[in-house]
Amino acid sequence: IRSTAGRETCVSLTRAAFDLGVVTQRAVYLAHVFISHGHPDHIGAVPQHVARRRLLNLPPASYYVPPCCVQPLRAVLHAMAELDGNPTSLAEHAQVVAMLPPENAATNARSGDAEDSTVAAAVTEVSIARDCVVRAWPTTHRVPSQGYSMWRNKKTLKPVLAAELAAGRLSTRQLGELRRDGQEIEDVSSSCVFAFSGDTTLQAVLDYPPALEADALVLECTYFDASRHPVSLAQERGHVHLDEIVAHASAFRNRRLVLMHFSDSYT
Repeated sequence: IRSTAGRETCVSLTRAAFDLGVVTQRAVYLAHVFISHGHPDHIGAVPQHVARRRLLNLPPASYYVPPCCVQPLRAVLHAMAELDGNPTSLAEHAQVVAMLPPENAATNARSGDAEDSTVAAAVTEVSIARDCVVRAWPTTHRVPSQGYSMWRNKKTLKPVLAAELAAGRLSTRQLGELRRDGQEIEDVSSSCVFAFSGDTTLQAVLDYPPALEADALVLECTYFDASRHPVSLAQERGHVHLDEIVAHASAFRNRRLVLMHFSDSYT
């Protein structure tokens, strides 16, 4: 994690990066990048990421962004290619994809906003591994924003079949035959293993239970000195204050709560 408010934010996991205000060495090799909003300290390093991957002959990465960021980001990539004097646009080496929280996509469809082709084409879920998907969730900031959650799917044998297998009345060969015959023999459960807030107010996090229950939550905490930056200022600017986190400590049921995005004024 590298994150300082107004300067840079990038969180890199094994298979995906979240926000790209700076290109870390690990992030270069990640082909799935999820951007929370359009402020430069969260999206500004995308052109460098694209260029470095192209230099290394890596395939184009996919950049998932709020719909309002799609066209401006593509324009930036075209402009950077022009500045570079390269006839091949960086945009041709990047997949810029609109992404929305499922509830927002449904609301837009009902309201008619889906007539906007960018919004209509927005995805709501991205598979980054055979058993793992990423979804967006709504956050509140000064510009359109969204957080992201990572969900892992787990398959378990249906209880009835598991009991028959344990009792010796069913063999693994017979289970294989049931599967080949098209019978569902497993239940699929999904759990949130990771959540990333981007820039947001705390209330938006409290309104999204999976973030509070994820194994790990990476949460912005821009302000923590109430004598210099009161909670009201944090809320007005669309950020989180440490005093708010303390006041709602019982709401967080995460195994790991990681705070990031501290104000540069504290250094």
